[in-house]
Amino acid sequence: MGEGIWILFLEAGLALGLFVFIVWWTLPRRSTPGTAAEVAIEDKAANQESNHG
Repeated sequence: MGEGIWILFLEAGLALGLFVFIVWWTLPRRSTPGTAAEVAIEDKAANQESNHG
């Protein structure tokens, strides 16, 4: 192997690190309590309970 092969490994490592960072950054965030989605689920559950009574 040549003496300059370390540059290829460095570039491959940086590319992999950048790829992992971009994937992590674009993942959906966990919803925090009181978000619109959670409130909608609670409202739907409350409506179903009131309809059965």
